[in-house]
Parts: sequence; structure tokens; C-alpha cells
Amino acid sequence: MPVPPLSRGPGGVFANALLALILAVAIGAGVIGVNRIAAPAARILPPEHSAKSIDYASLIEDVTATELRRHFDAFRAAGPRFSGTAGCDRAADHIADVLAEAGFEVVEQPFTMTVPVTKRAHILDEKGRPFDGIRIFPFLPNAFRTPTTPRDGLRGKVLRGREGLSREFEDVALDGQIVLLPLGKPWNVVAGMGARAVFYYDDGSVTPAASWSHRVHASLNVPRFLVEGDIQALEGKTITLKARVDFKPVTARNIIGFLASDASADEAVVLNAYYDAYSYVPDRAVGADQSTGASVLLSLARHLGRVTTGRDRSVVLVFTSGHGEGLAGARQFVRVLGDADDRTAAVTRTTDDRTNAADDLEQIGKALEVARDQEYWAIARDEAESAYWVARPAPVRAAFEDSLKRVMDQDFMAALEREQQARLAWVRDGRGVHDPEGSPLTSFAAFRAARVEKDAARALMSMPPPRLKRDETNGGYRHRIDERRVQERLARFLLERSDVARDELTRATINADLAKRLGAYRRVLFLGLDLTSASGRIGLVCGEAPIVPRCMPADAEVATQFLLAGDGLDRADTSGSHRKTEAGRPRFENLLRKRDIQDLPFPTLYYYRDWGSGEALYFESSASLWAGHPSFAVVTLDDSRRHLGTPHDTFDRMLPRGGADRTLERLQTVARLIGAATRQLAAGHGRIVPTTHRGDQAGGIMDLRGRVVSQLGDDLTPSHGMPGAIVRLVALDTDCVSRVVPPGV
Repeated sequence: MPVPPLSRGPGGVFANALLALILAVAIGAGVIGVNRIAAPAARILPPEHSAKSIDYASLIEDVTATELRRHFDAFRAAGPRFSGTAGCDRAADHIADVLAEAGFEVVEQPFTMTVPVTKRAHILDEKGRPFDGIRIFPFLPNAFRTPTTPRDGLRGKVLRGREGLSREFEDVALDGQIVLLPLGKPWNVVAGMGARAVFYYDDGSVTPAASWSHRVHASLNVPRFLVEGDIQALEGKTITLKARVDFKPVTARNIIGFLASDASADEAVVLNAYYDAYSYVPDRAVGADQSTGASVLLSLARHLGRVTTGRDRSVVLVFTSGHGEGLAGARQFVRVLGDADDRTAAVTRTTDDRTNAADDLEQIGKALEVARDQEYWAIARDEAESAYWVARPAPVRAAFEDSLKRVMDQDFMAALEREQQARLAWVRDGRGVHDPEGSPLTSFAAFRAARVEKDAARALMSMPPPRLKRDETNGGYRHRIDERRVQERLARFLLERSDVARDELTRATINADLAKRLGAYRRVLFLGLDLTSASGRIGLVCGEAPIVPRCMPADAEVATQFLLAGDGLDRADTSGSHRKTEAGRPRFENLLRKRDIQDLPFPTLYYYRDWGSGEALYFESSASLWAGHPSFAVVTLDDSRRHLGTPHDTFDRMLPRGGADRTLERLQTVARLIGAATRQLAAGHGRIVPTTHRGDQAGGIMDLRGRVVSQLGDDLTPSHGMPGAIVRLVALDTDCVSRVVPPGV
């Protein structure tokens, strides 16, 4: 149907004008409505701060290559910094000292995590003597199976391979032997051929990244070790390998420095860097490049502390540990920081934690008094038992009886293990009842005896305390608890629980105080420094490409400050450019306005197989991002990071003789750029814009709370409590291949 022409008469002109006006009003109303719905509402943004001038010249004077070198040298002197080690503690002490000297108020936030700890690792020659000039270092565990040998060790001949392929050992029986391979070569083939252990050495031909298959996510009992020393001396020799690596809970620390604003401002800029190191050989986790973020942040501390005026926002520097253990430190900090949508919830939660910890300590202390009370252990009648507890609070009785059950459970678990081992021996004998001569089969008799012992241990667990304390003539089991020294062990167990509860109260008190202080900030901007020594170029990323749109326009406010920082620094120092490299490339890029992490070389190499999967990359900023805070990572560009997470991440490689000055100059430029942007943000430049991303509440990303149970013995359902169980989080990619993301988490 043809469209009628517009009216051209005087009346038609008026009608057309009226129609145009109505359409314009409708479109304007629609735009306003859409903006109100889709865009951040103006009323939720903070008012513009009065922009204070920045002294870029003083920043250039304070933030120098010499200052950076000082902190790198301190991290070098600390030694390997795998989480929870002495080297990590020495690094934390250095950070705390630097912040205190710079004028920050320093708070240490302790927390516990579980890591593999090397108890021993060495080899002996055929005569049982130490092998001179050879040192071995355990690899990370295969899931829960650590590189641990039997007490007497593993004895075998060392056979050398080049590729780890079956054709190299066609004429050799690998069963029970030890294979020596270059780093980066697969070990699963030789393990399948019967090798009892695998030694790796560095042949200098390749630097295998942390993503190579140095372990599997199943508890395969094939220990692997890095060997340093005279490799030729090992080849063809018969040796004894002795090693023990245990999963142990360790105490780590976040080091937090506060610089308050001039007034009682309710906004804060949080800068974060991790200071520990990760490697697939934990005892060789020197982590030179992994110390870059912390060294840059420390190099800014002195300058930031000297600026005593012009801060409209508080500045908080957060140095975290446990980066390779699922961002343990970052998650602990975010737990006290709380959710962006409810700034009071963290205060309430941590205050409750402190109250509960104090109650637990008191109840355990009183339960310990009962365990040491000979009058209680003389009670054997139900009525007397009830009368004894009348004068004591119910939680004390619950703590006592729970601890008693745990001690009895130790006996049950030991008996269950003996039964399983005896059953295995019987199965290996063919599951017979009699031997060929008709005599009872020894393994079957041992299995039956072990089963009886296990059933007796289980029965004791279900007995009420009065019956346990009765003598045998009265239907009790006093002789059994005396044989097992239950009273003595219970007192020792409660004493250990008391020490743990006291530590927990200390941590809960610190967390409650931190939450109260951080809760005063209505809005927080979190910037995580994920830096290396390469390139001298940095980028701003969200870390999770699918949710980038939700982080806009918060990113633009931050990116603008970095660009303005470059201009200000160039005006103050014309000897070099803080905006562009010598090759003309920008020093800073906002990658959220491109493809976020998808343009970085290391995520494609180590983290993702399918960009549509939307898996978290787990920068330190990820924890606060999922708590709803505007959070970004500042990352080094043009670096594949192949050496990170490996024993090759050394200071000699990062700062070689004759080449260290160039590296430090690049980092000096990066540090000044970050420092100037921080100064501007602290002075009130730009806005802290809320994001529209809302993940699980902060407590949800922080902890998976629950009771670990298992199915034991003849139980049909998993109901047996497993205190002290180790739980690992393993991600599944889109191909359903189990892996840990990132390497080390």
C-alpha cells in the first residue's frame, strides 16, 4: 500500500510540526526512562571532590629504581616463599617494617591454610651412605598423595630417559626402578610401565611452564622430585630414596597498612599485591617475578606516607599470602571487607565469630578441668553421672563428650586401617580359609581378629560414659579405657583444642576489629597489582570477560586517572615518557574496552580452553569483584609468564648481571604511573562508581562450610565425621577435564 504524501498546506504544516513535537517529547521521555533503568543513577554517585593538585616531581624523586632494588633484594634474601614457609614469614616481616617506617598503621591478619610440607627428602648410595653433591626436592602432590616413600625408602636402579616414551625402555624392565627425565617430559608412560619414582633434572633446553603435566588430579602413588647436582653420577646406580611430605595446617599473614584521609571520608582506595610464591617444586619457589607486584607497592609506600595532606580518600595497602592456595589471603581480607550491598553484614558476622570463639575457649577449658578430675572418672552410675553435670553448663558437657568421642574415634580408625590391611593380605592369599595342609590360613585368621578388634572399637564409641567407667564385673569397659589411656589422651586432646581455640579467638578479634574499620567505608575501589618485570606496559582488566559490561563505566573513571597520571609525570620529567614506550606503544591500556583478558598471552596458555565457559581467572581482585565492589587487576602486558610457578622464576634470571638496570628502569616507570594514579584517586580525582555485578555474597565466595563425612566399614551411608579432612577445589573445563585453575590454586 503506498504511503500518502505529507500535507503541504498551512494546516498540514501545523499538523506535521505538532506531530514532530509529540515524537520528540516521546523519544526524550524514552531516553530518560532507559537511562534511569540502564545507567548508574546520579543519586548513587558520590559528589565531585575538589580536585587537589598533585606534586608529581616529589613522586618521581621518591619512587626510584634504587628503592625497587631494595625490596627485590629483601625478597631474594628471604629465600623460597611458598605459603606458610619461613621465607614467606621473613618477607611478611620486611613488608610490615617498611609500612611502619613509612607512617602506615599496620595490622596483621593471621589465618590458617593447609599446604604440603617437606619433612625429609634425600637419597642414599648402594651402601646406605648419603649421595654427595646431589639434592632432591619433592614436586607437588598428586591430588592427596604426597611424594612420600615407605619408612625404609624405595630402592631401585636409576635409568635415564630422554622423552619419557615407551620405546626408550623396550628392552628394560622398569618395574620397581627409578626413571631420570629432563624437565617438561611426561612421566605417565614410565609410571604405567612400573617405575616406582621419577627424578627430573634441568637440561637447559626448555623452560617448562607451570601448565605441563607435572602432576595429576588423582592420588597416584608415583613420587616425583627435582634433582640438582651431578646427574651423571646417578645414572645406572642403585639407590635408596627416602622422602616424606605431609599436608600440614600453617599460619599465614596478610599485612595491611592504613593511611587515613584528611577528613572522615567514607571512601577508600585499596591497592593489593600478593607476596608469597608458587612453584610446582614448593621448596624451590623463589618467585622473583612473583615479587614484582609487592615490590612495586612497597616502593610507593614511603612516598604515600610522606603525603600528609590532600587525601580525600583513605588509602589501604593489602599484601596477601596464599595466592597459589585458592587466593586464601585475598578471600580472608574480603571476608572482613564484606559485601558491597551490605556494609554492616561483615561487622555482624565477625563480631559473632569473636563471641563464639570466646565461648568455645571457655567451654573447652572447663571440659579440660573435668578430664583431669579424678572424682569424675570414679563415677560409674547413671544417677551420679547426671548429678555431676547438674552444676555445669550444658555446652561444657557437650564439649567434653564430643572430645571423648573423638579420642575413641582415633582407636576406631586405627582398628579399621588394620582390618583393611589384613583383608588385603587375605585377598592376596586367594581368600581361602585353610591352607593346602588343612590348617587355618594365617591371613584369614589375622583378618578375623582385626575385624573383631574393629567391632569392639566401634562398640566403645557408642557406650555412654558411665558404662565405660564401670569395671568388667558390672558390665563395663573400664579395663579397655585404662589399656588405651583414654583419660590421659583426652586431657592432652583438650589441651590441644584449647590452644587452637585461643588462636582462633585471637584471629576472630583481629577480624572483628578490621571489619569495623573497613565497614566505615561506604564505597571501596580495589586495584590488584598482578605484575611481572617484562615490557614496562600495563593494562586494566576485569579478569572475567563475560561480566565486563557490568564493570562499566567504573573502569573509565580508573583508566582516566592512569592516562592523566602519565600526562602529569611527563610534565614533571621530560627525560622519558610515561605515556608511551620508546617504540611508541601506550604504557597503559584499558583492556575492558577491548577484549579484557582475551588479548593477554598467559590466560590463553594456562587458563582457558573455551572462552564461552566464563571461568574466573582468579586474580587477587576476583574475591572483591565477586563481593560486588568495583575491582580491577593491573597486569603487565606482552608477557607469556612461562616461568611463573616454576623453579626457573629466579632473581638471577629476572635481574641478570649487566641487564638489571634496564629491567629496573621499566619497573620504575610502571611504579610511578601506578603511584601517580593512586595519588590522584586519593586526592578525590575521579569517582568510585558502583558496578552492576553481583555474585554470591562475600561469605559465599569466602567459605564452603559444612561437615565432612565418609562411608566407613559396613556403613551404608556416608555419616562418619572426618575432622581434619583435606578438601581440594578442582575446576572442570568444558571438556570435563579436571584441572586446577589457575595452576597452583
